[in-house]
Formats: sequence, C-alpha cells, structure tokens
Amino acid sequence: MMTRQRRIHKRDVLVLVTTLFLFWLLLTVNFSILSLMAGFLISVLVGLGTTRLAIKTVEGKRKTFKEYIFAGEHLIGLILSALFRIIIANFELIYQVITLRINPKIVRIKVDLSSDAELTLISHLITVTPGTLVIDVEDDEDEGAFLYVHFSSLMEKDSEEYIENSIGRWHDMIGALFR
Repeated sequence: MMTRQRRIHKRDVLVLVTTLFLFWLLLTVNFSILSLMAGFLISVLVGLGTTRLAIKTVEGKRKTFKEYIFAGEHLIGLILSALFRIIIANFELIYQVITLRINPKIVRIKVDLSSDAELTLISHLITVTPGTLVIDVEDDEDEGAFLYVHFSSLMEKDSEEYIENSIGRWHDMIGALFR
C-alpha cells in the first residue's frame, strides 16, 4: 500500500522560521551580532526539523500571505485583549478578596469553535485569567461545543453581559485566527 506524501512548502518553513526568530528576539532582548546569528541558526534548525515531523502530516487548505497577515492581526488582537483582561481580572479579584464579595458560579457557555486546537486555546485563555477556571469541555456533534466555566464572583444581573464582553471577543478572534 502506497501512502501519498505531502510536499513541504517553502512558505510553511519561512513563516515558522520567522515566527521562531521573532520569539527569540522577544525572549533574549539581545541584539548583538552573535545573538542574532545564533537565534537565526536555531530558528532555521528547529523550523526545518518540525516541518519534516509535523507539517508533513497536516492536511488542509493552503494559506496565502494575505491570510497569514490577517491571522497575524487577529493573533496580536487576541494577545492584547488577553493581557488587558488578565490585568482587569486581577484588580477585580483583589477587590473581591478585600470586600469578601465572592459569589461563585459555574456557567455553561456555548462556543462555535470546531477544532480541538481552538477549544484548547480558549480554555487556556479563560483558565489563565484570574477568577475563572474551565472545568469541563463538552463537544457534542449535534449541538456544538460547550465550556463549563467556574467564575469566582458572578452576579445574575450582569452574567450574560460579562461573559459576552470577556469570552465572546476571544471566541470571535480565535475563530478568525484558525479559519
């Protein structure tokens, strides 16, 4: 039985190497020639190695450079939104602890995300936000995916608006990022 091998595209390697190199720059914050060369060399080696192992097995629609730029805009928006939400949630949690106004609730939230990667990403973003924790993910083929989220303090009157403002935006950005 003969299996069909997927060809590795140069664009996949280029995007991965560029992303790895940018992370290298952000993590090291060292712009000396030696550091830049080491970072580039490591990025190329890791990029080539992972495309041979991982990208070869992935089947899917080819992305254009325009779609990569569009996905990058959503990724930046998602990161900034998550950082802002984490900072606000820290202050809300400090207020709850000082005033002892804690009203814990578990809420079932429907999300229109289809892949495991999308569900994992939104679950991690919710869990990393102080005062929230994803307890379970229910993926039903007929109804879609549901997240069971524990909130440290959630009032009945503002629960829908609060959830829509915090999780709804992430849901839209993650959906656009993966499509």
